[in-house]
This record gives sequence, structure tokens and C-alpha cells, in this order.
Amino acid sequence: MKSWIVYSLDVWGNEEDGFNVNDRCQVGTVETSDDAPDAEVWCALIEAGIARGTISQASFDGDDGLIMIDEKETGKPVFQLELK
Repeated sequence: MKSWIVYSLDVWGNEEDGFNVNDRCQVGTVETSDDAPDAEVWCALIEAGIARGTISQASFDGDDGLIMIDEKETGKPVFQLELK
């Protein structure tokens, strides 16, 4: 199992010019299996009361220690997950 620290992001910018993360705030932790697919990560966020909506609205990127979740339609960063 992996334990992740979840951060909500304060973002500046727009779709046309791009987005920059201004600040982030820890909003909780979630646990996933070691090689969790995106759907498992999203379900963990939903169950923790951190995220809402459907996975089809999210875009995932990252590696073994950091996961970035953006709004799929706009590319706006929404969450960062860091390995605890």
C-alpha cells in the first residue's frame, strides 16, 4: 500500500495563457495499492471526501512519488498527491 498526502491548489492563469500554481494546502491523505491505476486514485479521493465529479473530468500525470491531477477540459491543475 502507498499513502499519499493530498494538496488542493490555488491556481492563477487561464486556458489561453496557461496556469501557474500559486500555493497549495494539505487537505488530507489517501491510501492506494502500490501500482494503483488512475481510477483507484480517483475513487480514494472521492471516498475521502476530497474530490467530486467523475474521473472522465480529470487528467492524471506523474510518477512513483508525485501525481498531478488537472481538469481534463481546461488543463487547470486541481490536486497534487505526494508519496508520504
